[in-house]
Amino acid sequence: MTQKILADLLVSSSLFHEITAAALGDLAEGIDVLRLKDGQILVRQGDLSQCLYLVIEGRLRVSVCDTNNQPRLVFDCEEGESVSEMGILCDDPASATIVAHGDVQIAALSRTSFARFSSSHPYAALQITEAASRRQKRHRISVALHISDLFRTLSADAISHLEAELEMFSLYGGEVLFRKGDPGDFVGMVISGRLRVYQDSVEGRESAVVEIGPGELVGEMEVMSGQARSVTVEAARDTQLAKLTRSAFEGFALQYGKAAVEMVSRKISERMKERSSTSARWHRSGGNIAVIPVHASSPKSEFAASLTAALTVFGETMHLTSAEVDRHLGQAGIAQTYERAGGNIRVVEWLNKQEFEHAYVVYEADPSLSPWTERCIRQADYIIIVGESAEDPTIGEIESELLNAEAERIRARQWLVLMHREGNPTNTGRWLAERKVERHFHARFGDAAAFARLTRVITGRGMGLTLGGGFARGLAHVGVFNAFEDLGIGIDVIGGASMGALVGALWAMGWSKEKIIAETCSACSEIFGDLTFPFIAFKSGRKFSTAVRRLFGDIQIEDLYLPYFCISANLNRSELRVHTQGPLAKAVLAATRAPGVFPPIVYEGELHVDGGVINNVPVDLMKSFSNNGIVVGVDVSPPHELNAIPDYGDNVSGWSAFWKRCSPFSKNRVYTPSILLVMIRTLEYTGISHKNLRVKFADVYMYPELLKFKRTDFHLVTNIAQAGYDCAQKNLTQWLSTPDAVSRRPDLARAFDTWSASESLSQAGTM
Repeated sequence: MTQKILADLLVSSSLFHEITAAALGDLAEGIDVLRLKDGQILVRQGDLSQCLYLVIEGRLRVSVCDTNNQPRLVFDCEEGESVSEMGILCDDPASATIVAHGDVQIAALSRTSFARFSSSHPYAALQITEAASRRQKRHRISVALHISDLFRTLSADAISHLEAELEMFSLYGGEVLFRKGDPGDFVGMVISGRLRVYQDSVEGRESAVVEIGPGELVGEMEVMSGQARSVTVEAARDTQLAKLTRSAFEGFALQYGKAAVEMVSRKISERMKERSSTSARWHRSGGNIAVIPVHASSPKSEFAASLTAALTVFGETMHLTSAEVDRHLGQAGIAQTYERAGGNIRVVEWLNKQEFEHAYVVYEADPSLSPWTERCIRQADYIIIVGESAEDPTIGEIESELLNAEAERIRARQWLVLMHREGNPTNTGRWLAERKVERHFHARFGDAAAFARLTRVITGRGMGLTLGGGFARGLAHVGVFNAFEDLGIGIDVIGGASMGALVGALWAMGWSKEKIIAETCSACSEIFGDLTFPFIAFKSGRKFSTAVRRLFGDIQIEDLYLPYFCISANLNRSELRVHTQGPLAKAVLAATRAPGVFPPIVYEGELHVDGGVINNVPVDLMKSFSNNGIVVGVDVSPPHELNAIPDYGDNVSGWSAFWKRCSPFSKNRVYTPSILLVMIRTLEYTGISHKNLRVKFADVYMYPELLKFKRTDFHLVTNIAQAGYDCAQKNLTQWLSTPDAVSRRPDLARAFDTWSASESLSQAGTM
């Protein structure tokens, strides 16, 4: 075939009809002519094609696999029409399979030939690129229509009608598609990316209820009913959409009434299934993590690499930098593009492909403000702000410009991670005072366990141990710690009430089990003899307060390496106070002040007592604190007392009861409870009575056998701890064998199998 004939063929194509004859002649020199037999595959979906193809004779058939992996015909490419246009521009995998239908003759323009042509004719090359981009947009719409289940019953004519009416546009992550109350004047279809739907919650705040992915519709009900929008919808990622106006939808419905009814009915059916489900439909929620440095010198790269390594335990993880994106797409600087067309479309679609193929994507921002840094923030489910503890805690440039100024557009959760080279964390409060973050964590360079803990919390797999109150019975928690260690289960976050707050704080400080037992018994052994005139309480609280302040010193809660909280009851406000920052000693004292037994603690000008009066095992609070993780509750307050009480009558003389109990000469002793016992039991009862409302938040809830122990049996700590160990080992091993444990914590399966094998060998050796 002569160059003249090829040049004439190029003129007939919409891609090249604006190019000058001289330029087309030069372009034709780089074209190869190929022949295909019937059924021969030219390009397979997912392959990398580096050529543009133009049909000279015959027909090419273009098809895609739908969501059920079934091939669906998209269109036929006739004589003079082109296909695989983006092959001359990028290495994106082919979105469709192209097969010869009959014997076919095609012209193939390679990327290498087009690059040579571009150097000689840059303006003509730009015109071809823009035309290819426009055609590719139509192709994306067509593919989306064919792969979506919503349109699978539509005829080819109906799909062609929709394709011609749909108008493609883009949204940046965080941009609003429409708000509640806006007029319902168009239907949107997601081409690539994700939308997030928000509706008003019971508390009056907007909450996310569902996410919408490629091939799905949004806003169709308001277009049909003519009503205003009932929800707010925004882009969860940089997203490509196609818009169908109300008039266009009405025209489609008028011409293809049955198809329109079936399409909307299928959408309504899916929505009803979602509403009847126990949980909202989320697509990869929490899978994108943006790593943002506080300052240019912050260790973001080291942090991102360690985080990526830890995340791979739970699924395929990709670590992306701007340089990596440039390398994968084969174009320097493409990651930094701002445009809503051209290169930006390539980046958006490639990133969406990575998110689809990987369970987690770690987006490492640039060290300063840049288009890539902005994109990282827009793509994120979590924004991890990384700083080194030795750095200046002042808010950085990226935070100031992108995380504060545009906070109303950022739905991602912002967490702070402080990296430490040595020593224990200090002065964390200065970092938190500078910025508004939901949570903060500490990690040391090279500490794989800290990164494992962080990834478990991010992915909703963190183990949250919640400890209840029970005076000496609370030392059963030490046995629980031992069971966790023996089973190889790390405790990721810890919290508690009353004695659980005290024991949990010591564990969060990194103390050994032996040290916790020794120091706790020493601190509590004399508190029940600390009597005073009962004007405000029966005990002064001096001895216990002195012991607690000696144990914790000036440590701040936010400086604990292990995330921790405790609770107290604010008497002024009649509400629960959750302590996650501030002096640890003060918080523990507030959390352990049994009302009537000890005087209330004045905390920030208000009276606080033991939080167990409201919530003795706060598993509901732990569910949130652990990021919807695996919550274990340990209840050391028995629901009833062991001994029956003889009837001592309706009237009791305090002096007489005291004499009968204390005097060695007393006869006919009848047991009567002391006022301290009544107050302590009332305290426990209040927490126990509300337990059934909260126990549903726990994945594992356990009751160590502690009825035979008194609240003052600190001298029996070994037996109390053993009861905690036995109960925890039984409950945890049972949970580890459940499908829930296997799916949520696959990393524990091997450790559990090893432990089970060693237990079997141990038991066999004793027989």
